[in-house]
Amino acid sequence: MWRTQWTKNFFVSLIATIASAALTISSAIYSTTRQSINPCDFLNTSSIKPCVCGQAILDCSRVTSEEQLLAIPGLHSEPGLGFDTITITDNGFLASLPRGAFGSHYATKSYVFARNNQLRSIHEDVFSAASATVTKIVVHENALTSFPFTAIGNFSALESFVAFGNYIRTIPSHAFDSVSQNLHTILLQNNNIQDIGEFAFRGLPRLKALVLERNSLTQLGPGSLHLSTEVASVTLASNSIARVDPLVSGGGIFPPRIVLTRNLLPSLPQEPWERILGELLASEEATYVELSGNPLECNCEVKWLYSRPEFAELIHYTCDDGKWLWDTDESTFDNC
Repeated sequence: MWRTQWTKNFFVSLIATIASAALTISSAIYSTTRQSINPCDFLNTSSIKPCVCGQAILDCSRVTSEEQLLAIPGLHSEPGLGFDTITITDNGFLASLPRGAFGSHYATKSYVFARNNQLRSIHEDVFSAASATVTKIVVHENALTSFPFTAIGNFSALESFVAFGNYIRTIPSHAFDSVSQNLHTILLQNNNIQDIGEFAFRGLPRLKALVLERNSLTQLGPGSLHLSTEVASVTLASNSIARVDPLVSGGGIFPPRIVLTRNLLPSLPQEPWERILGELLASEEATYVELSGNPLECNCEVKWLYSRPEFAELIHYTCDDGKWLWDTDESTFDNC
């Protein structure tokens, strides 16, 4: 009987070993196959001209018009292929990327549309076939006045969004809201942004850098800086911000490190700044609010701040007469 049991155990063990080995071999073959597949090998190079394809990158930088792009046989009559990158750069002809610009083809890692000085719009359909594995969207130094933010909801693996140097006017409400748990960098400097909608940057637990400097912001409205992480650094230098709404953080986390240099802030009203600075003071992260280059006044509106010297480690409040707030004579506030 013991021999029968031993034989049974032996065969069970042998089958498990064989199954494990087969799985390992299968995985290795799959991995090797994936690495060796180049979508360019499946395209007739003459059918995609003036686009070119190499090293899994589809490059249509030589296209001279939207009509030409939409008439390229290899883009619109072939089955959809996944390329590491789809790109158009340094193009001075295209004014838009229209619906169906790349047919059924899509990117698996990144879209790069950069330094196209006539490119004013991108249709959301351009990204509709995109793989959920896309990690980068690069659309810097074009002439974009807007971006189809609703289209990036497909990109659950997105890590960086680079759109500096355009003419984008608005970041709509919920633009990046919970787009990706991996999104760590958003670069929107040197645009023409005049408004940030509510909860535009909510639900991004790994966000580390949000750059909005050199835009046209005049205020920070309700929920515009609602964040879901305590490690984000927000740069808003060189705007025209004169007002911060009391509900700017919208119940979320106010940025622990925020640069507001070279704006038009006349003072820091008690609401919301007492609450904001109190939260920052209690944070375990390194925190600061950079305010240099604002026309800050030492008047009755900041008497509350004068009475809270513990906040001096968070902000360097220099009055319009050149004095540091906490070096101002107490008599300045006698009539408040």
